[in-house]
Amino acid sequence: MLDAIKGEIEIKGLRDLEAQLKFLPNRVRLNIGRRALKAGAQPILQRAKMNAPRRTGTLQSSLRVKLGRSRRPQSLLVTIGTRKESDMFYAAFNEFGTGHQPARPFLRPAFDSEKDAALGIIIRVLKQEIEKKVPARGRFLEPEPE
Repeated sequence: MLDAIKGEIEIKGLRDLEAQLKFLPNRVRLNIGRRALKAGAQPILQRAKMNAPRRTGTLQSSLRVKLGRSRRPQSLLVTIGTRKESDMFYAAFNEFGTGHQPARPFLRPAFDSEKDAALGIIIRVLKQEIEKKVPARGRFLEPEPE
């Protein structure tokens, strides 16, 4: 994957969602977060595929969303990059250029143009998934221990 391109979306100000998530077991929380991130990454992935140079189509078809582990506790990671390591060098040449080829960025512009849409999708999916899992209002539950 193209590790040199990093963009972060930090979701703040969603205290209600965060409070409701605490009622769920840790494993359920992680699964909900993964589903939300994967759904939120789709607009960025689609824009990156549209932006990618189209000489053979290999680069576009190799772009994927991958869920990974974050080094920070209580954090999730989603990466958009190439399917195989062998496709990575070609993608990096296009994104950053070389001494002989100008840069033709496609991932960074995709992130920059679609991050707001991605955030909206992440929030929507989080709300939907939490509503499925959290018991009806009126019942008092203790939050899951950290």
